[in-house]
Amino acid sequence: MEKWNVISILKVTEEYFSKKGIETPRLDAEVLLAHLLGMSRVELYLNFDRPLSEEEVNSYRELVRRRGRREPVAYITGHREFYGHDFIVTRDVLIPRPETETLVDVAKDLIKNYIEAGTPPRVLELGTGSGAVVITLALEFPEVEFRATDVKENILRVARENAEKHGVKNVEFKISNLCGACRENFFDIIIFNPPYISRDEFRNLQPELKYEPEIALIAPEGGNYFYRRILEDGKRYLRERGYLVLEIGTRKQKIYVHDLAEKEGWRNTQFFDDLSGLPRVALVEK
Repeated sequence: MEKWNVISILKVTEEYFSKKGIETPRLDAEVLLAHLLGMSRVELYLNFDRPLSEEEVNSYRELVRRRGRREPVAYITGHREFYGHDFIVTRDVLIPRPETETLVDVAKDLIKNYIEAGTPPRVLELGTGSGAVVITLALEFPEVEFRATDVKENILRVARENAEKHGVKNVEFKISNLCGACRENFFDIIIFNPPYISRDEFRNLQPELKYEPEIALIAPEGGNYFYRRILEDGKRYLRERGYLVLEIGTRKQKIYVHDLAEKEGWRNTQFFDDLSGLPRVALVEK
């Protein structure tokens, strides 16, 4: 059998991933090998000459085959970093994205304003998925009570597991379709990262997305269905001068949300860009 060490197998894997059209071939090769060996990527660099056993090589090849079929790295390793925290992910939930950290930033500023005014807010996250957003906020604000909902128990099971992993006890998880299980005039802040990709857009996206749950990605009405639902109905569940914090996907959706919010009588609509300079979060006031 050919002898492999860390550096030699990384080089071959990087070349293989490049041929497969993977955008970050070296990074993915390192993350998968570090996961297999129980190391950090820094430790990989400190152990480039470390020989690999036949069992390790065979196990790594299986991970590489899966990535070569464009399965996302996060589903292969079962983990994804978000806002400096490690979250468990399965194919039941959407993989947390760096751009969604903008949603957390906007929500954090809002919550701070309430706390500084001496009134910790009641916060709801709709469609929590892995729980990455609400758990990140709960870690930042242990004095605030959060509620998070999603439509299926298998989804909430992942979120609860992440809450337990991070020692978070100030989030209540409930099954609900949008605000179906919510009390009226109860919350100060509703956070929602809805499905916002149209069926036509989905067909042309990168192959990795085909592994993620369609229920968390695709929305009717050209991707606008959930924006319409929450902007038409969301005020019922917010206290006076409460806020709705929405992730958006495109500049067209920015226009759609702005116009519909104005039509439905929301106040002070603001938009926030992500680190790529793209409109990412809408903030509207009741």
